[in-house]
Amino acid sequence: MDSEELVDPTNTVIDNIRTLIADRTYKPGMRLPSERVLADSMHTTRGYIRKALQRLELYGVISIRPQSGIYIAEMGAGALDGLISNILTMDPQTVWDFIETRSHLEILSAGLAAERANEENLEKIRVAHRNFINAFKKGEKTLETDHLFHLAIVKASGNSVLQSLISLLTPDIIALNRDFVEKDEVNYRNTPEEHQRIVDSIESGEPDAASAAMSKHMDASKIRRMGKQRRN
Repeated sequence: MDSEELVDPTNTVIDNIRTLIADRTYKPGMRLPSERVLADSMHTTRGYIRKALQRLELYGVISIRPQSGIYIAEMGAGALDGLISNILTMDPQTVWDFIETRSHLEILSAGLAAERANEENLEKIRVAHRNFINAFKKGEKTLETDHLFHLAIVKASGNSVLQSLISLLTPDIIALNRDFVEKDEVNYRNTPEEHQRIVDSIESGEPDAASAAMSKHMDASKIRRMGKQRRN
């Protein structure tokens, strides 16, 4: 396969924007052209432009303001270049690193959610859990409903930094796992039960039990995704 076929068009857009920031065509605080204009100037589709902008917004490189436009963040060009470099050098082979990091954050968030969740938080967790179960029973892909369930839990933790960290990891984890097919094996079939134990512990206000349930769930997730291997 030709190496050019392997280039992600979204990354090409991001790299073009980095170049335009570096040569001061786009300056910090400046409003960017519309998606249509960007697509025309970069000879690509608005879909790829939109995906690139969403990733840049996630990492704080730009801000998308409704009815106003798209703006470069108010920070130095060097800092912007560093942030964009981190996006472009994300190695798809580091799935284990993501899972390992996410596990510790998820375990902490479950314990805090059990301590701090109010009724509104609990209802959002229940709804997210039901949505996951419904998708699971229908045989639909559950990747995004699963992550929404976890995001509802970290929201209930009441820790804004923890929420930001998990939110930051989530899109990349989804992207890295989007083409991964869960096998219909015992561990996969147990996922709804794993989630239910987490929900029950949070509802009961038992931090240790919630953390333990989340720990078991994340360990099972590692096995489902990576087998029993360990990162070297």
